[in-house]
Amino acid sequence: MCGIAGYVSPKNYDLSILDGMVKALLHRGPDAQKHLIQKTSSFVGLGHSRLSIHDLSSAGEQPMISSNSRYTLCYNGEIYNFKDIFRRLNKQFNIQWSGNSDTEVLLNSILYFGLKDTLAEIRGMYAFAVLDKKENKLMLARD
Repeated sequence: MCGIAGYVSPKNYDLSILDGMVKALLHRGPDAQKHLIQKTSSFVGLGHSRLSIHDLSSAGEQPMISSNSRYTLCYNGEIYNFKDIFRRLNKQFNIQWSGNSDTEVLLNSILYFGLKDTLAEIRGMYAFAVLDKKENKLMLARD
C-alpha cells in the first residue's frame, strides 16, 4: 500500500518537513515519492510514497491535480469498482485520460460527480486527502 502525508500551515511552509514525512513512508511505496505545496488561504502540503499496482507508468503518480486545476488528490488504497466508474465517466463526459490508474478515476469522479456522490459510489479500501482550491477546503476520507 502507498503512504500519504500532509500538513496545513497558515503562515509559511518548510519543504524539508514534507520531504522528511514522505521519506519516512518509503517502506509503504518504493516506486515513487512526490510532494507539493499549494497556496490557498493557508499553505497545504501533500506527499505520497507510491506502490504501483494498476498503472505502472508515471501517469499514476501523486499528488495528482485535476484537469481544471481545482482539485489535488493524495490517495492510498484500491477502488475495486474503478473500471465501472471509468466506463460511467466515459459515457457521460469527454475526458482526456493520462493513464489508467484508479487514482485518476477517483479524481475525475470527484471533479465530475462531486465528493459526496463519489463516496457513495466507490467500493474499496482507501484513505485520501483532496484539496479543493476553489472552495478553499481540504477534505479527508477513508473507508
